[in-house]
Formats: sequence, structure tokens, C-alpha cells
Amino acid sequence: MRELSQEAKAALVVLRELGWTGAAADVATLPLGDATQRRIVRAALSRNGWYQLGSEVEEPDENTLENTDILAMYAARLGLPGARVASLLLLPNQDPNASRPQEEVEQAWRVTADLMAARSPAAEADFLQGFWGDFGRSSTFGASRHAALILQRIHDSALDLPDTVEYTKDFWAHVGARLDAVGKVYPWDVVKEPLPEAVLRARFSEHVRLTGQLGVQVTGPFATAVVEAMRRGWVPRQEVLDAALVAMDTAVRPADRKVWTTLLSDDLVMTAPELQAHRDRIIASLSVGDAPVVEALGIPLILAVEDPDLPEALLAVTAAATLKARKAVVAALRKRSVPAGEVGRECVQILEPWGQEHAPVAVALESLRGAWGLLDDPEADPEPQDEESAEFAWPATPPLWSVPRTDFGEPTLAALSEVAASLLRGNHEVTDLATERFLSLANRMARVDPDQVRGLMRSLSWNREMEYRAGLEEVADWAASKSPNPDSDLDPLDFRRTVQVAGHLGLSPVILSEPSWDDLRVDLADLTARLEELQAAGMAAFEADLVLALTRLEPASDAPELRARLAALDLPLMAWDREVRSESRAAAVVLEYVDDPVQEVVLTPAHRREAWVWSGAEVPASLRSVTQRLKGAGSIVKQGTLAVYPSWGDAVGPAMAWLANEDPENVPAATWQQVARRKAPLTPGLAINLLSGLRRSDQGEREVHFDAAKLAWERGLLRPGVPSLEYIDWVGTPLRPGATATSWVDAAEDGLLPVLWPLLDQLCAWAAASSRMPRDLGEVAAAMRRLAPSVVSAVHSGAAEASDLAVPGLRALAARSGKSQAILAAREALKTLPDAPSVAVVPAVNAQRFAADWPEGIADPPVLEDGALISGVDAPWFISSSKSAMILDLPGDDHRYRVSANVAHRLGHDLSCRVDRLDPGSDGSQTDTYKDELGWDQESRRLLARQAWNRDELTDYSQGLCAIAVGTLAYPGEWGDGARRSVRNLVTEGFLGATRVQGAARLLFNPADGVAFHADSLSPARMAGSLAKLPGLLPALWPILTEAVRAASGQEKAPRWLNGVLDVALDLAPVLAEAARRGLMPADWPGLAELAARPGKSAALTKARALVEALA
Repeated sequence: MRELSQEAKAALVVLRELGWTGAAADVATLPLGDATQRRIVRAALSRNGWYQLGSEVEEPDENTLENTDILAMYAARLGLPGARVASLLLLPNQDPNASRPQEEVEQAWRVTADLMAARSPAAEADFLQGFWGDFGRSSTFGASRHAALILQRIHDSALDLPDTVEYTKDFWAHVGARLDAVGKVYPWDVVKEPLPEAVLRARFSEHVRLTGQLGVQVTGPFATAVVEAMRRGWVPRQEVLDAALVAMDTAVRPADRKVWTTLLSDDLVMTAPELQAHRDRIIASLSVGDAPVVEALGIPLILAVEDPDLPEALLAVTAAATLKARKAVVAALRKRSVPAGEVGRECVQILEPWGQEHAPVAVALESLRGAWGLLDDPEADPEPQDEESAEFAWPATPPLWSVPRTDFGEPTLAALSEVAASLLRGNHEVTDLATERFLSLANRMARVDPDQVRGLMRSLSWNREMEYRAGLEEVADWAASKSPNPDSDLDPLDFRRTVQVAGHLGLSPVILSEPSWDDLRVDLADLTARLEELQAAGMAAFEADLVLALTRLEPASDAPELRARLAALDLPLMAWDREVRSESRAAAVVLEYVDDPVQEVVLTPAHRREAWVWSGAEVPASLRSVTQRLKGAGSIVKQGTLAVYPSWGDAVGPAMAWLANEDPENVPAATWQQVARRKAPLTPGLAINLLSGLRRSDQGEREVHFDAAKLAWERGLLRPGVPSLEYIDWVGTPLRPGATATSWVDAAEDGLLPVLWPLLDQLCAWAAASSRMPRDLGEVAAAMRRLAPSVVSAVHSGAAEASDLAVPGLRALAARSGKSQAILAAREALKTLPDAPSVAVVPAVNAQRFAADWPEGIADPPVLEDGALISGVDAPWFISSSKSAMILDLPGDDHRYRVSANVAHRLGHDLSCRVDRLDPGSDGSQTDTYKDELGWDQESRRLLARQAWNRDELTDYSQGLCAIAVGTLAYPGEWGDGARRSVRNLVTEGFLGATRVQGAARLLFNPADGVAFHADSLSPARMAGSLAKLPGLLPALWPILTEAVRAASGQEKAPRWLNGVLDVALDLAPVLAEAARRGLMPADWPGLAELAARPGKSAALTKARALVEALA
């Protein structure tokens, strides 16, 4: 049992004396005691410590209080704030195992509320407010624990509606349940006993207005409940309309604005006069740029406004970012009559930037010009554009700069404050020059006046839980007298150095790893002098500090006289906890390292360039005596940062990708500023990722990143022809080519056109060789279209070479058949360039790619037949988050078993599968289920469902389990990611090979009952698409492609998923053909020739014929 605090014990004595502990007493009339007694009780109730923290008592004693409700009632009478009274009513029982009837709890709540109401309506309202922070809400749109009591109380007392988000959630949870209009709310979160209709209806209009004013989340029951309430006459249409227009201003989330927009356009169906009357509010909403708002409200407004107001409406919708919305706007203009005067020309000019980004929009605008009579004279000759009038310059490549020596300045409070402020701006998660300057100044100041440093650190404020600041964090811990964190060999070396130095700030007169140049390199002469200073002070050298100084060492700074000075030194090394390592001498380690330094590792592609990995990374013998504890130096990928190895090039890429969680946009812009301080020109990987990262969305980081790219160009570090798409986004496949190209147009304004123009053409070449092009690829060709006139001008002036106009990638993309946005944009771009022969881009396989795609050593175990039958169903979102599920029927078992998407990530770990046990004959939608686990029982040779398995019993994977694993590859999003991890584990560990995958695919695509999976549930196209995300597993997973083709050939009409399967097959065709030539898989694909021979020109049949040719 919980033990009471000393204040609580004293208060309890007083309460007993006054008779408050009696259950039958009338708390409204009981005495509150004299001034001394009130002071004692108030002291206990005003604090949050009624119980003694961490203390327990064995049995009830004289300090046991059975009913803690009297504390809240006394506090209400005493005049404590309503929030504190509420918190006392929520106080847990002294006995954690004790429970009370719900009726008793609610009665105590009502008595306390009556006491607060007797004080004043404001006190009563304050009391009610105290219950929305008790975490009693089961989900976002469920009702809180006291919702019914609070709503009823507000109704009975006619209180003002609380203007809080939590209150509105409670109200709409009850309304949704009462009107049977809960929307997208978990079934178990629906209120079981909602308040009576009379209570909810009485002030319904007020609640609608309040919801609109607060801008709360309305993606739950709100919309369906309001529509139903209007139908029943609870609220006038005008009230909802007014609230919705207000909410369009106050809503923060796009999803909420979409709900209000749907309410206005679909349910309220705003009329043209209403659109006109509320034009200003709607235009303000359109300017946010949400595509659903533009399509639902912007289009009707464009059709409704008068000619003079049309340009204003169009300016608002220009924020729309989607191609669909933009095309709809232009189509709406075609429906209007020709505007009077110059209004039409002004409208077209407003939308002209859209045409530069999207070829289909450019075509639509040209058609609009024709319809409105705005076309220029086709006979007029275009005016030639000279170099001075070109939009973008083509400057000469600047010479390589000389990296300046570091100058951190004198250690003053003003200087330290300045650099601390710079670290608080932007993202400084990694060690850079600013971090080094801060650490240097702080260490030197701490030796002279540590209190000044502590005072400064205490004055700084930032969200330390969410925002790590390299250097600041560690010095702040020192200022707060926190012990340094224990050293971990899993942490990056620069971080460990900073922890050691900052943890003992001011102890050492020097920081060995302090850079000598702005690119963080260390001069051997500086390191030698610092070691001499340490020895003179009788100090040892911190291990991490010394090793970081060595990894930063400039090799060219070696000199015989320095070796002699080092040989004369004799100082030990010191660990993070200040333990001296007498067995290692610092200067001896330096001398050994100069002769045997860390070598930059080589990057090699890991399976189809899914990532780049280190090859041959080793810790040199010179550091092995030190790196017993510093294991990461030179051997762990995430240690290979620019802060540790400032002279390295592309080898720092894997660390960048790791620290950025595989998203290049997460690389701090400060890192790229450090890249722009390098001594040598940027290597292909660093150069392309400096440029591809310009697409980042955070405006502050984007500005810093653009500045870094501009500096790299101006310093001669970023050179034309060096960046390579092989390393783009550190995976070799462009992740967001459209956004990247758009950012490159902005960068061209800074003079980077000579670097960016050939890269855009490389992106087009990559697209021309791909079987399936990304949706945003049209923006790449659109960027070339905008830049092309400037390139032509540069060629005419002699600044650029004629070969810069060859653009083979763009021409190959334009030559492809089809009318996709990318192809149309490429053709539009070519109209601005002189003619040149088209260049075909033909994918080919080489030994390196084949070895990566089809590695040796993948096991192919035989099938374990279990007789399972599988079918796929669309499942409600509250059953399976991916809205897809598989149903298993097992021989000899009447029950059915459902596999949801949520278990996909576990399949490759336990050799079992968590399932929902369904009733016999269930259609799969059953919600009241039991949890079982499927596993292969080796003894009975059967696939069985049990509540739990001993892991030692699970030794293999039967056919049904294999089919589940392959089927989960069709799950979208994060569930698909988990499925792919599981499949990779199963293949790697030898449980899943080509034979088992073939059997699983046949079970999925050609089920025994003849009912094939429909594409919405478990699409073979999505399963095939996973092959591209599982590099190196093709020897095991190729049957997914062949069996999908076999299944499609057995259907009278080619299924819609066949296109996706053939796209993947065409992309892999060179590798598959080579594997067949080597006898690693069949050369004949059952059903492929039959599909190719079918009459017709559909996309699927055309691709089937192309695949036959590619595999020949």
C-alpha cells in the first residue's frame, strides 16, 4: 500500500477531528476547522505529494484513508482552484488493488461538482476543465472518462461551452454514437450509452460554431454527425455553412480542411450567389494550396465570379501543386465565356508558370489562348535571345580555392555567446566548424572563469528532448554538474571526443583534435605542440581526442623534425572516466599512425545499387592498441563521417545515409556547409548528393543548403561532369526526381547551370531506360524546357560547347511511345533545341550487375505440403490496417484463420504466424476472435493452430506459411516494408527458396477453388513490385513473375494487375535472360507466348510481346 507523506498524515489527523472521514456525513455542512487546521490541510492538498514517493506500507494503519473523495470535497469547500479539486478527485486509492463501484465514483463526482457550483459558475467551469488532462481517452475520437458527466453538467447548469479541443471531442463522440454516425472511429471506442437526444440537441448549433472556431480535428465522427443532424432538423443549414467558412481559416491540418470542404461542396452544395458572397473567405482558403479545396471550391468559384474578379481567384489557386488540380482549373476557364478586355490575357499570364512545369498544362493553356483569341501571329519571327537577355547564366568554372587556417579568436563571453547562438539556429546535430569553435572557446574560458561559462549555458534554452545540438548539449551537462555519459564504442568518434572534453571542461589546456584548417584537418605540427603543452602541464591525453586528431591528420604535414619532437615525449592516455592507461603512450601512437594511417575505404554497390557499402574497412595496426575500446574508428559505417575523416570523399556516404535514417533530406544543411569547406574538389557521390538534397522542404535548412552549393561552386569544388547519378541519394536511384529538378532550376539562378544541365539529361536517360517512370518525372523535362533557351544562348556566345545541346537522354525520353506527362514534357522541351539524332538508351546486363542481382549460395529447400487453402479478402480498416487480409482453411480443422497486415514483420523471426481464429464459414469480417499461432508440427507433419508454441518445436516452414509470407509482399506502405524484411530473413536463413516460392505463388494465383485474388486485396503486381525492393533475392523470388504470367494467361481477359507484373519483368529481363542462359531458371515462361499471341493493342499485350523479345 502507498504510504502517505508527512503533510498528508498531519492533514488526515485534522480531517478526522473535524468528522470528515465519516462516510455518512453531509459534506456541505461539515466544519472546515479553525485557521490553523485549515492551513495544515491546505498545505497537504495544495501540493502534488499526498503519497510518499516510492514508499509502501505492508498493512492498513492509522494513516489509511479508505475514501479519498473527501479530499476533493474539502478542497472544494476550502476554496482551492478547480483544477486542483479535480486532481484530488482523480487521486488513486491508497490500496492499488482496491476497487469501487462506478455508481459510487460518479456520485462523489456530482457531490464535488455541486460544491464547486455553490461557490460560483466560474469555479464550476474551472473544475470541469480539470478533467481533460487525465488521459482517460482511449483514442483520438473516443470519449474521455468523465465525458458524460461533464456534458450533462454543462447542460444542466447552462454553463458557457468550454473553448477547448478536448471538450469538442467528447461532444462529438456522444453525438456520433446517438445519431449512429460515428465515421472512422474504432468500433470499441464508440460510446455505448450516449447522452439523451434532448441534451445533445439543445445547444447543437453552438457546438458546431465552437468546432469551427477552434479548428479542431474533424476527421472522426464530426462530418457524418453534422450531416445527419441537419437531416433531422437539429441545426439550420446556414449555421453549418457559417461555421464551415470560419473553419476553413482556423483548420491547421489539410485533412481537416478537406472535411470542411466536402461539407461545403457536397453536403451544403454552395450556390453561385453564396460563392460570390463569401468570395474573400474562399480565396483565403484557396491560397493555402490544398488540391481538394481548389477542386471542390476553387473551380466553382472560377465559374461563378464576374470577369473583373477572375484574376484574383486565379491568383489564389496558383498555389495548387497537383497536376490534376491545375488541369481542372484550365478546363474550368474553357467553360467560361471569353472575358472582356485584357482580363483574358491577364488570366493566361497568371497561369503561365504552370505551363513551364507541366507539358499537359502548357498544351491546355495553348488551347485556351486559341479559344479566347489570344494566339500570337504565327508568321512573326521570334526575336533572337542574346547572352545578356538569357534567364540563366553559364559562367566559367571557378578555380580551386585554398582552405584558410582556423582562427577561433580570443575566449570572451561575447564570442562564446555568438557561436552558441549560431548553434541554436538551424540544425546542428553533427560536428562542424561552429561546434569546434564553441568547444575551443568554452574549454579555454572554463580554465580561467568556469562560472561565466556556466552562467551562459544556464541562460540558453532549447528543446533538448527533440533537438540535439552537438557541443552545446555536452557543455550544458557539464554546467549542470552532470557526470559525463559512459563511453560507448557504438557512438561516432567525434561525439565521444566531445563527451570526454566537455565532461571535463577546462581540465586540459588544449583540445588535440581542434582543427588547424576550416575543413577540420589537423596539422601534425599543431598536434605535436599540443602534446608538448599537455606534458608540460603534467596531463594525460584523452583517448578519443587523440584518435580523432589522428583521423583528421593532414598526411602532407609530416616532417622529420616533428618526429624527433614526438619521440622525446612521454605522456599516457586517459579514458573518459579519467582512468590513466599507463600501457599506451600518446606520442608513440602518433608516430605509429603517421606510418600506418587509416585508408579511405572503397564503396561497392549492394545488390542493384539499393545502397552503397564499405569494402575492406580495417582498423590499421597503429591504432589497435587504442581501439580495443575505440572499436568504431575505421571499421563501423556510422563512424565514417566528414567530422572524423575530413579528407575522405564518397566513403562518407554510408554514414550520411545512416545518420539521416535513409532519407537524404534529413542530412543537416550544416553538414553540406562543411562539405563546401573541403580542400579537394567534390567526388561524384558528394557532388550529386549536395545537389539532390537541395529539394528539401524546410525553408531554413533549404537556404543554408543552397548557400553551401553556391559556395562549393564559387570555390571550385563543384565541377561540371563530376556528379554521378550512380550515387544519387546514396542509393543510385532518384527518390524524388521531380522535386530535385525543380530545386535545380532555382539553383541555376546561382550560376550552377553548367553542372546541372547534364545531370537533368542523365535523369531523362535513366527514365528512358526504365519500364515504369515516376509520376513526377515530367518536372525534369519541364526544367530542361525552361533552361534550354539559356543553354542555346550560351552555346551561341561560346560559353558552352555545342555538345551540350546533344541531350541524348532528353531525346530518348521524347522518342518513347505514349502520352505520359514526362514524354509530353520532353517533346515540348525539344522544341526549344536544335535538331539532333535521337539516341537510344538500351539497358544491358554485365557481370557486376548479374552477380549483384543473382548472387550464389541461396538455398532451395523442398516443399512441405500441408494442404492449406488460401483466399484473399478486403478487410475493414479496424481489422487490418492495410485493408487486406488472407483467410486460411486447414485440412481437418473446421475453423478458418485470418492473417492481417499487422503480423507481416514477425513472419521471418519466429517461424510461426499470429492469426485470428474465425468461426466455421466466416466471410473474414468477424471482429470477436481469438488469437492463435500457426506453426509446422514436425512430429505430426501438419500445419496446426495453437495458442502458443515452444520455439524449439518450430524448425521449418510449410507450404501454407510460405504462401502467407509471399502474399504479404502485396501489403502497402509500412506493412509491406515489414513483409519484405521477413521474406529477406526467410530466404537468408534457408527457409524460402525458388521451389517453395513457386508453390506458394501457384497457391495464391491459381487457388484450388478457382477463385483468384482480386487486385484490390492482394495484387500480384504489388508482390512483383517488391522484387525491386529486395535486391539479391531474385534466385528465390523469380517464380512470382512466372506464376503471375501463368495465372493471367488462364483468364479470358488480361487482368488489370498484369501491367505491373510485366513492368517489373521487363526491367529485370536482361538478368532473367542471362539466368536462363546459365540454366539457373527455365527459359520458357508458361502462358507468356499465349498472351503475346493474343490479338489487340492493349498495353499488357504490347508489354508481353516486348518481354518475349527481351528474353529471347
